[in-house]
Amino acid sequence: MTKLSATPPRISLQNTAEQNGGVYSNRPSERIGMEDIWLILRRNLMMMVTIILTGMLVAAVVVLSRDKVYNARATIVLNPADTRVKLSSSQLESVDLTRAAVETEIDVLRSREFAWRVARSLELMENRSFNPFITVEDPPGRAEQRDLVLKKLLSTYAVFRSGESFALDISANYSDPTLAAKIANAVAGEYIAQSLAEKQSDATNSIEFLHAQISSIEQSLSEKEAEVATYIRASNLDDNELSAKLRAELERLKAIHELQKSGQGQGTPEELEQLGIDLAEKTAALEERTRAELRLLILERALETERNRYQSLVGRLSDIEAQSNILVPGARQVTFAEAPQSPSSPNIKTAMAFSFVGLVGLSFLLAFLLEGLDRRVWNEKHTIRVTGLPNLGYIPRVDGLGRDADFQPAQYIKDNPRSAFVESLRALFTLLTRSQKTRQSPIIMISSGLPNEGKSTIAVSLSVSTANERRRVLLIDFDIHRQGASKMLDLPKVDLRAEDVLTKKVPLSASIQSETGIENLHCLTFKRDSGFPSWLFNDPECHSTLDELREEYDLIIIDTPPILIVDDASRLASVADEALLVARWGETTEDILRDAAERLRQIGVTVTGTVITDVDVTKQRRYGYGGYASYYAYGKDYY
Repeated sequence: MTKLSATPPRISLQNTAEQNGGVYSNRPSERIGMEDIWLILRRNLMMMVTIILTGMLVAAVVVLSRDKVYNARATIVLNPADTRVKLSSSQLESVDLTRAAVETEIDVLRSREFAWRVARSLELMENRSFNPFITVEDPPGRAEQRDLVLKKLLSTYAVFRSGESFALDISANYSDPTLAAKIANAVAGEYIAQSLAEKQSDATNSIEFLHAQISSIEQSLSEKEAEVATYIRASNLDDNELSAKLRAELERLKAIHELQKSGQGQGTPEELEQLGIDLAEKTAALEERTRAELRLLILERALETERNRYQSLVGRLSDIEAQSNILVPGARQVTFAEAPQSPSSPNIKTAMAFSFVGLVGLSFLLAFLLEGLDRRVWNEKHTIRVTGLPNLGYIPRVDGLGRDADFQPAQYIKDNPRSAFVESLRALFTLLTRSQKTRQSPIIMISSGLPNEGKSTIAVSLSVSTANERRRVLLIDFDIHRQGASKMLDLPKVDLRAEDVLTKKVPLSASIQSETGIENLHCLTFKRDSGFPSWLFNDPECHSTLDELREEYDLIIIDTPPILIVDDASRLASVADEALLVARWGETTEDILRDAAERLRQIGVTVTGTVITDVDVTKQRRYGYGGYASYYAYGKDYY
């Protein structure tokens, strides 16, 4: 028989890994593009559709089960320049509204005291929907009922302002459309009436205050006028020429007195003395007259001041009385609420639209979240990223393959020689041939991290496929615990122990089973659960036996136990030239594959690459998992 080619490969996957420190250099890019996003959505389409449809159904049920709410809207406009009575001076003044003043008015509209006025105007204390206590035999106190009505009323209406506008929108929401309109109009009307009532109250208070002030001043004015008249009469101030006469007489007497003193006069000493007395009297009388006039001037000025006050108050009273009849409220209603014909809530179209958008966003987020949390192996991007090893093949799924104990790969390969399953094995064999570096027949170890990942199926299938290539193949079933390869080939049970065969205590000719039903395929199997001694694979006789087998066969394939749960695979490291690490498509996780590859490296096995088994090629192509396995779905005309 012709042995495997000993020609050095032009492109060796094994060499490529070795040259890069055991790590495959052609790592896939981690960047996610638009195509990757589209493929993620395709893979999760059913889940997304289910979420959206379920969510839309739930949203529809919730929306339709909610009570209908009707919205009525009224609008009032505040007067930007308002005329009011200034209580501190009882005068009319013009006030310009500021932003703070407008915000204050909004607070007034939302105050409990104002709401209570609205409630009384609408008689809400007698409305069962606002005050359910009216039907109770033993209702709580009036204060508690009032508090309940106010809370519900304040929750039914809101006041809005757009920008710096003086227009205030009053929006009322209630299950009764007519009452909703009444509430909006009542709030507007009550506010307008209240603003007018406050102005009228201020005007009335000012008028009453001015009347009281005028009456008080009138009395004071009368008293002062009487005081002036009495003083004039008492002080002889009604003769306006008396002061001038006194001054003239005083000057005449002063002149005569000076003449007498100078000796030019002819009067006697007695006359001169009398003249001095008259002069003193006239001087005293003039001084008294002057003091009286000054006093009178003071009294007249006080009287004039009182008259001016009186006139001022009378003028202000006239102005306020004139304005009180034409006072206008501080706002006017420009929009009157009408009973709405259709409910504003629930708005089915809007609610369903928002629900749809939210559910689409949620489904997108969940799809990307699940994709990010999905640690399963789907293609070579995953295997290369976590192990640094090239993926040497995808083995398509065959009904009943892998986990069915009655499945026989050899029979399937014989019945379906041109199937995608067989072609994938031939491709794997080709890659292994190209990676062979020595003239010796290779010993290839087939392993996996955990059970049920398809290693025994790969070991048997690769052995059968290689034997069909007219190569002599020996399949050694070292998985002595489950003996999956032996069962798939329907081999008889034996009572041989591995140490007896490999140390030549039992002849090879008596140990190797050549009747496998497959030409060129021989098998070596051992007693179930017989175990391997720790010294066995370091024994010279064992290596001598393996060298004899290398001379006899073109390819030796070892089916081993899972590397992560049974130590037997670690002990086989010294006899294997290379290893293939098997992962099941869509089930083996990245953590398991990484740990298995790391374990093989630790025990010194050269891992040639990975093999992904049980691939659903239709889903691989449909959902865009990548890898050339998806192309097998196009091979119906060839298989």
